[in-house]
Amino acid sequence: MKTLITVIAACLISLQLVGQQVVNVELTSQTKSNCQVTLYPTAAETSVLSNVVFTLKWRSSKNITFNNPSANNLIAITKSGPVRSEGGWKYQTFSGTGMQVGEIDQPIVIDIARSGKGVISIASDPFVEQQSVNGRYFVSIGGRDVTGDLLSSAKSLTLEEDDQEENGSVILYFDPLSRQFYVKRLNEFYNLVGQRVAIPNVAELLVVRKSDLQ
Repeated sequence: MKTLITVIAACLISLQLVGQQVVNVELTSQTKSNCQVTLYPTAAETSVLSNVVFTLKWRSSKNITFNNPSANNLIAITKSGPVRSEGGWKYQTFSGTGMQVGEIDQPIVIDIARSGKGVISIASDPFVEQQSVNGRYFVSIGGRDVTGDLLSSAKSLTLEEDDQEENGSVILYFDPLSRQFYVKRLNEFYNLVGQRVAIPNVAELLVVRKSDLQ
């Protein structure tokens, strides 16, 4: 009887640990030729990384293309469908289905070759929630949903590359959330009456026009 109770207790603890598993995601690196999406399991287990879906987005004014991700020993991920355009943005969905049992206990890096200048991010807006797109972040292990959070990284969302490209220019931006226009000059933002302002979500701004400084 004591042995049976011990076995039951061990099974309950095991189920509890499995139930605690979630997998967060972050765009951990991006350069002009490469980007990396990293999955972070919160618990260790031996199972199948059965499904992964995420979508990358970038401004429509940027001519960015992606190759299929490099091979991964847990899951094969490829581009899913064509590039889609919506509201000044372009979107590329990636997805994969795994069959290989393995140790899921370390960050899983998805390495993607890219070309073209511009900043990318992992999309989490209403567009990717549409059934026809089906591109919101999703991950399952052993067939169960373990989708976690999309982690924001200053490193991954920096506009450093765009700033270097646009150095020496005055850029007019439009904020679709506040429906306000802003001018960027020498890495500072100003409203249309000349007051300097802080922009909390620079990655969401749309480029309207650029002009060279004289």
